[in-house]
Amino acid sequence: MNKYISTTILLFLSLGLNAQVTFKWGIDNQLHHQLRIANEFKNIIEKKSSGAVKIEVIPYDIKDSRDSATSSIEKKVYDIAQTFVGNYIAQAPELEVFQIPYLFKTTKQIEKFLQSPKANTILKKLNTPHALAINYSYAGGFLSYHSEQKVDSFSQLKGKECYNVKSYGFVKNFLKPSGIKSTNNVDSKDYSCGEVLSSELDSIYSFENAHKRWINITNHRVITRVTFLSQEKLKKLSPKIQSYFKVELSDALKRERFYVYDAMTIVTKLLKNRGFRINVWSPKQISNYLETIKKPLAKMRARNKETYDFIKSLQ
Repeated sequence: MNKYISTTILLFLSLGLNAQVTFKWGIDNQLHHQLRIANEFKNIIEKKSSGAVKIEVIPYDIKDSRDSATSSIEKKVYDIAQTFVGNYIAQAPELEVFQIPYLFKTTKQIEKFLQSPKANTILKKLNTPHALAINYSYAGGFLSYHSEQKVDSFSQLKGKECYNVKSYGFVKNFLKPSGIKSTNNVDSKDYSCGEVLSSELDSIYSFENAHKRWINITNHRVITRVTFLSQEKLKKLSPKIQSYFKVELSDALKRERFYVYDAMTIVTKLLKNRGFRINVWSPKQISNYLETIKKPLAKMRARNKETYDFIKSLQ
């Protein structure tokens, strides 16, 4: 009888250890490139784990999500989630460099930084008991400005209410001095201008209104995200699966960044063909804008001198 009970217990434990673990990955439904890599990762990890891991990719409307990635993981809404780096400046002040306009000149420079030991050290500062920071993902590329008029200087938007994607310190320090009124209310229908992610330009307005819109390619800053993984769910996997799960997820996020780099050029050409009017800022326009924000720019550069100088050295 005891032998029978022992065998049953061992069998039960064995089945428990091999039970399928499901990870819910929540993604803003406008981030097409992130949905793509999430499904790629799902196929890779489910096959590699022989079914021990299941990935549920869950698109959501950003208007319905008010939690940060770490908060949504702690509340067990999602097991994998991503949030703009601006949400974590308190934990890692170095992330404020992403608010500095025209610090990043090219996608190669961005990639050199995101793959550097310094960026990895910053990433580790974001870990919590509930969420593990896996890697940087992108969020649409360099930011441009859409408007009803051609914009050759931000001062032209003085007095207008403009939508700005996760503004943080950028709007306060570098746009408001130009007299721009900022809103982050995604439900607002009053604004006629605002920041837009380069790879998502096609979603801001219907093509029927394309001829009425200007896409001003200012490339004034980049938006980057960090993707987090549930520590609790990860511990339910065997050590072997844990190891390659993290590697595959990190690699997927790196691929996502390159998808976005390609999309930036493709989408701009698409919009031009569909009737949007494109205005690419010249070096002189950029220089003129930087002159208008010289004082706050100097303060932010000084506050982030070590990281700022390192990124500049990567050009």
